[in-house]
Amino acid sequence: MSKLDFVETDFEDLSCHTGATFNYDLLVTQQCSGLPNNLAGYTARMVIFDELESVVIDTITGTIATPTNGTINFNIPATTTENYTIGLYLYHLELLISSTVTRLGQGFFEVTA
Repeated sequence: MSKLDFVETDFEDLSCHTGATFNYDLLVTQQCSGLPNNLAGYTARMVIFDELESVVIDTITGTIATPTNGTINFNIPATTTENYTIGLYLYHLELLISSTVTRLGQGFFEVTA
């Protein structure tokens, strides 16, 4: 398996309403060619933190349905978001393989009514 060329970046800010399903697709591409990265063997997660990044609010496992497409889906069901407290949080998107964690990006995650 070849090493993926990742560049950590600030991602777009995300938001969800309490009691609504949150769905976000992320396409991971090679920096130079723009072609999708092969994510075979990887797992993905979104970690939502408080504003100081000291308390984990939730960890969402991403779905990599077809690794060669380079797409990761993050889905939070309405039954989970209805328990979120309205506010502004931070999130990290990470890829994991073996014991290595690579942060792909980060941004703000806002929960609204």
